[in-house]
Amino acid sequence: MIVRCTPTDMVVVASAEGADKSPRQVPCGERFSMSGGTWIFTGTYGDAHVSATWDLRITREYEVELVIDVPVVASTARVAPDPPSDPDITLRTPPPRAPTRAGPLVALLGGFAAVVTAVVLDVVPTTAHNGELDGMDFVPLGFYLGGVTMFVIGVATW
Repeated sequence: MIVRCTPTDMVVVASAEGADKSPRQVPCGERFSMSGGTWIFTGTYGDAHVSATWDLRITREYEVELVIDVPVVASTARVAPDPPSDPDITLRTPPPRAPTRAGPLVALLGGFAAVVTAVVLDVVPTTAHNGELDGMDFVPLGFYLGGVTMFVIGVATW
């Protein structure tokens, strides 16, 4: 997670909504990690405050941007700005990552394994050669159907 701050020396504190976790100061512009859940980010610069609530999922990466409009001061001395009437808050999520090829490959291999299992169940057991129709004769049909379906899905998504 990254919190982008304008101005860059603003103090940002993150606190979990509805949890017993104590608030923690987070760095501006540096990557850091947080647990999932709903977090409230509060930025303070002088007397000005801005906050944003963000629902974090553990599997994603987020950028939260906190902006406080600070008037330009001619002197080099830092003067606390007047609080803005409506702070500009921009919450951005990075674009989703490109999908990997693991899904189609797993479907192809799983389909192949299911068809091989069906052939073994169709040939090896003694009930396959007894000349009678019983429940074991229908088990390979499920493996054939599942294996061919997985194989077709794997080829279609490749």
